[in-house]
Amino acid sequence: MGSKASYLKWAGVVVFVSLFHVGLLSLSLKSQNKKAERLKTDTVEIDLEIIEELAVEAPSEMTPLREIVEDTVEPEKVVEKPAEEEPEVTEISPEEIALEKERIKDEKQSLAELEQQNALEAQKKLEEEKRLAEQKEIEDEKRLVEEKKQELKREQEREEKKLQDELRRQEEARLAEIRKLEAERVAKVRAAELVKLREQERIEAERQAIIDAQRKKEQERQKAIKAEQDRELAERQAREKAKRQKELAVQRAREEEYQRKLSEQRAKEEAESQRELAKQREKEAKRQREYEEKRAKEEAKMQKELAKQREKAAKEEARRQAEAADVARRQSLANQKSKVAQAKYRKKPDYPRDLEKQGIEGMVKVKLFINSRGRVDNASIHQSSGRAEFDQSALKAALKWKYKPAEDGLGQDIPDVRVETIIFQQR
Repeated sequence: MGSKASYLKWAGVVVFVSLFHVGLLSLSLKSQNKKAERLKTDTVEIDLEIIEELAVEAPSEMTPLREIVEDTVEPEKVVEKPAEEEPEVTEISPEEIALEKERIKDEKQSLAELEQQNALEAQKKLEEEKRLAEQKEIEDEKRLVEEKKQELKREQEREEKKLQDELRRQEEARLAEIRKLEAERVAKVRAAELVKLREQERIEAERQAIIDAQRKKEQERQKAIKAEQDRELAERQAREKAKRQKELAVQRAREEEYQRKLSEQRAKEEAESQRELAKQREKEAKRQREYEEKRAKEEAKMQKELAKQREKAAKEEARRQAEAADVARRQSLANQKSKVAQAKYRKKPDYPRDLEKQGIEGMVKVKLFINSRGRVDNASIHQSSGRAEFDQSALKAALKWKYKPAEDGLGQDIPDVRVETIIFQQR
């Protein structure tokens, strides 16, 4: 449709050019009216034939052009000039007519070539316009696709932003709810801890009262045991004294019999004995110093052990506070009487040979520090016998003793401190 319109446009231009030439011929050949009219009619007829051919293909588009041609030709046919103004008509030779026809033929040929060239140019232009239109359509499609992508991207960003805002609002609401719940939980926990703390203070006070009562009973029991041991020791010493006096009497009789024979030997033995006694006293003094140093070290160790036990008791107390759920069940057990450590294995200490030969006896009171497993962790001299040999032998034996662990009011094994009396007595 576009190519036809372009062709018709160029055909109209050709028609107008032809009409322009006709006008020039009419002006140059005013004196030759008949010839000019004939030539004009021939040209118009030829042009009308071309227009008719084109009108068959596009009648609606060629109608205005036909009217223009007809309007151009008809006035020349209808208008009649006055007789007085008509110029004198001259005759035209056949050669001039032939030349004029030849010129018209050449013009028609050139017009045909021009039309063909215009048609080719119109076709090329049409193809170029079609290509440009397709390219523009593709670019428009690309631009529309890009705009659609941008619009989708902007829509997606708006949706994401909207979603993020919604999530942020939900997160803020959730955090506010969590903070509120946390504050309520903390308040409840604090109230519960306060109640537990007061309950634990009350239980601790009751437990301390029970421990004080037990300590008082233990002290009374220790006093009674000590009095009994003192009485037994006094009786034993009295018996030993009587026995020694009897033996001494027999020995004196024997000594009086051999007194003269042994006087010199006794003097030598006395001197030797004095020297030996001096060495023994020096040795005993050295042992006493070593004993005192060891006792000081043991006291320091005992203090450290007591500190550890206090720390352990503090940790145990903290653990008991954490186990507040078991307090109600243990309250009934806390009122029961606790048990002290009971001896399971007590090997008698070795009797020092030197003292045994000399017939010397003694009594040592040893302070034992018993752990929760019934083992003796440490031992110290509570009351010395006055003899380092007795003290060392008693300590060595006491460290190997085993006990059934003491129990508190809750039935748990606990460390204990006992004072045991060890008597060195000859058979």
